[in-house]
Amino acid sequence: MKNDWLGNVTEDELAGRMFISETGADRSNPLEALSRNLQHIRVSKKFKTVICIPIRESPKTKLTVPHVAHLFASQGEKVLVIDANMDRPTIHSSFSIPNSPGLTDILVQGLDIYDVISLHPHKENLSILPAGTRTILPKKLLKEERFNDVLTKVKSQFDILLINGPALSSKLLQKKFLRAVDAAVLIVNKGVVNNQQVVKAGKVLKRLSIEIIGSALIDN
Repeated sequence: MKNDWLGNVTEDELAGRMFISETGADRSNPLEALSRNLQHIRVSKKFKTVICIPIRESPKTKLTVPHVAHLFASQGEKVLVIDANMDRPTIHSSFSIPNSPGLTDILVQGLDIYDVISLHPHKENLSILPAGTRTILPKKLLKEERFNDVLTKVKSQFDILLINGPALSSKLLQKKFLRAVDAAVLIVNKGVVNNQQVVKAGKVLKRLSIEIIGSALIDN
């Protein structure tokens, strides 16, 4: 199946199932289209931990996770947003909360995750775990089993964990870190990322054994 948004790139070439809608309404609001599609396929796939990965970071890509989280929470799902982009954290600014304490403080200092998670003040069912205090070794932190332990601890308390991931080119994105993730959403930067880069992104995630369950085409 070919998608006219991406020229001659096929879904098979992307090594996963891409859900960029082709209707005029959905083109005007790709994040809502993405959220609806994720809710639909979640019925059959039962995924719980999802990482959103931009091919390239831009001011607009940081809106993807908060927007999808809001829509899931509006449907009655208990959502935890986790900012694992320690090099370029954005979740705290999107939700107007401090960046620390957060994930790094749990991994380095051993803080209890439930003492660090912030409840959204105006949105029921939505909780946030920011990236935390800056560290010079974020890659090492995500390689260790403690990150998997964090996810394991909260899985039973939430319906879905949405992880704000680093860009595909980041050294933070590595196989050991991604083992804790059920699936990925690929964020494509319109007008910046070309067809070949999209195909390459799909192949990279396939080598990491990560299934692409959705995508969004974002204006920069």
